[in-house]
Amino acid sequence: MMTAGALAVWLVLWKLNVQFPVGGGEPEQIVLRWLHFVAGIIWVGLLYFFNLVNAPAMKALDAATRGKVVPVLMPKALWWFRWGAVVTWLAGFRYFMILAKTDAINAHAPGLMWRWLGIWSAVWLVAFVIIANAALMLWGLYQGTQAVVQGRMSPGQLGQAVLYVIIFAGAVAVLGEVPGGAYRDALEGKRKL
Repeated sequence: MMTAGALAVWLVLWKLNVQFPVGGGEPEQIVLRWLHFVAGIIWVGLLYFFNLVNAPAMKALDAATRGKVVPVLMPKALWWFRWGAVVTWLAGFRYFMILAKTDAINAHAPGLMWRWLGIWSAVWLVAFVIIANAALMLWGLYQGTQAVVQGRMSPGQLGQAVLYVIIFAGAVAVLGEVPGGAYRDALEGKRKL
């Protein structure tokens, strides 16, 4: 005998129009989404474990106990952390490239996906160069302050060096915008390159 709740659930499910994917690409996308989701949970979960649980716990342990716990715990945790990150990134990137290819085909521009990938790679390369140069400038500022503290450089010389770096960084920013504006104008058809 069916209860009223089971009957209601059965009626709702019976009225649903559920269709399963029939093409070859949809199951791959479903698997990629779930793989990206689950691997991301593993990756971020272990990140929180390392920062919020493991680090304070290891500080509380004495050296002998830490020497016993770390060799047992860390290799497995780091293995899952690394592979969680790799699988998250690869599944997400593959899924995104499927979507980009679909958009390119729908826009009747099959090369659009590869153009986008080239632009994406160039943006990351430029970002890396900018971040690396900023880190080098900060390291140089740190080295300069250490030289002032040790008496190898006067504060005026350090200030002069910092001023030159600021002028250089500003010039790069301004000069980098000039071709960018010309490129935007060319894309909009206002001028030719």
